Amino acid sequence: MSYDFHITHGDRLLLVNHKITPLAMTDEGRVWLALCTVSLSPHKEAGHIEFFQFHTGEKREYSLEAHRWKSRETITLKPEEKQILTLSAQGYTMKEIAEKMLRSFDTVKFYRRQIFEKLDVQNITEALALATNYGLV
Repeated sequence: MSYDFHITHGDRLLLVNHKITPLAMTDEGRVWLALCTVSLSPHKEAGHIEFFQFHTGEKREYSLEAHRWKSRETITLKPEEKQILTLSAQGYTMKEIAEKMLRSFDTVKFYRRQIFEKLDVQNITEALALATNYGLV
C-alpha cells in the first residue's frame, strides 16, 4: 500500500510518500511483519493512494472524488527498457549503455523516452524510483 500526504517543514509543505510492504503473513493471510518506508513523493499532489500486488501484478488506485477503488493497468517494460534502467542504476551514461547494448545512441534515447512515458516521469531518477517501487527491475 502506498499513499501521499503533505508534511510541514517550517513554512513549506513537503509531499511525502508512505509505503507499507508486507514481509511475512500469518496462516490466515494477515500481515504479520511489514516494512514501512517514507520518501519524497514522485507525484505532484497529495492523496495518491494505491495498492500493488507483486505476485499478481494487480494495481488498484483509490479515487478521492468517486470514493472507490479503480483497477489500473499494470506497467509492462520491454527487456530493452529494463536493461536500460538496470544499467542506468549502475551508473552508466547513455553513450556507455548504447555501447553495452550494441545499439545506437538514438535507440537508447528512444527507449528512455518510452520508459518516461510509460512511468509518467520526467527523468531517469524518477523512473528508477518508480520502477524499483513497482518491482519492474
